[in-house]
Amino acid sequence: MATVEVIHFRMQEGADEQEFIREDERVGREYTPYQPGFVGRESAKNDQGDWVVIVHWENAEDAEASMEKFPNDPTAQRFIALMDSDTFSMTRYEVVLDT
Repeated sequence: MATVEVIHFRMQEGADEQEFIREDERVGREYTPYQPGFVGRESAKNDQGDWVVIVHWENAEDAEASMEKFPNDPTAQRFIALMDSDTFSMTRYEVVLDT
């Protein structure tokens, strides 16, 4: 069943937002599109400095497999370093309606 992965976080205090955006684009270009079951990815932020990355997967197993590999992938290293890990949360949702 289709899965939506929603990741919330803040950037590290003092991190350069433009660098983070470049690294986020890199992950979206060089990592996630090559993972089995990947459907799409988007990132957004609000005025309070909260970020969200939403990744669409064919199923939860593909989402889990990608997340297990992600921390060790060279493409992800700087992206992860710029995130405040204390604010990180990730939730997966099963798609019940797709219009």
